[in-house]
Amino acid sequence: MDTIERISGWDHSHRETSEVLGVRIIREQVHQQSTGKHETWRFVDFGHGVHVFAMTPDRNVLLVSQYRPPVRAYTLELPGGGAPESLSEPEYMERAQRELQEETGYTGELEFLYRYHPMAGLTSFSIRLYLARSVEPVKVHGTGPEWNEIERVIKRPVDTVIREGKAGAYADGILTTACFFVEQRL
Repeated sequence: MDTIERISGWDHSHRETSEVLGVRIIREQVHQQSTGKHETWRFVDFGHGVHVFAMTPDRNVLLVSQYRPPVRAYTLELPGGGAPESLSEPEYMERAQRELQEETGYTGELEFLYRYHPMAGLTSFSIRLYLARSVEPVKVHGTGPEWNEIERVIKRPVDTVIREGKAGAYADGILTTACFFVEQRL
C-alpha cells in the first residue's frame, strides 16, 4: 500500500530533465500552487530498489560485503538491486528473488514487508523490502557477470544483525531500516 498523500492544487506540467549517458539523473520541476505561487524543486530521479532480508533455517542473515566508492568503504548490505518504475508488484518480487540468487547463491519464498522512500525530499527512489525466512542454496548457478558482483557473503545471527542495526552499526541505511521492520515480523 502506498501511504504517500498526493497533493492536489499543484501544477506539475513544467518539467525539465537532465540526463547523463541517457540516464535521468536530476529532475527540475516548477510547481504552481492554486494560489499562483511558483516553486522550483530539484531531485534525483532513478527508478526503484528491491532488497531481501534473507535468513537461513538456522536463523543466520545473509549479508553482502561490497566496496562502495561514494563512502570509500566496504559495507554490509542486504542482497538487492535496482528495478525500473514500470514493473508490476509480482515482477518486483521476481526481481528481488533474482537479486537474492545472484548475490548470495540462495533462494527462498519471499514475503513483501514494506515499500518506502528513504529520502523523499531528495529523490524519487523507493525501496521494496522483502523477508525470506528459510533460504537454501540454489542448485544451479547462472552465468554472466551479475553472478560474480559481490565480494563475499557473510552469515550473521539474526538477533545480532537486528541489535546492531537498531544501534546504528551499519553504514547502509536500507539494512538499518530493515532491522526495525523485520523485528516486528519475527
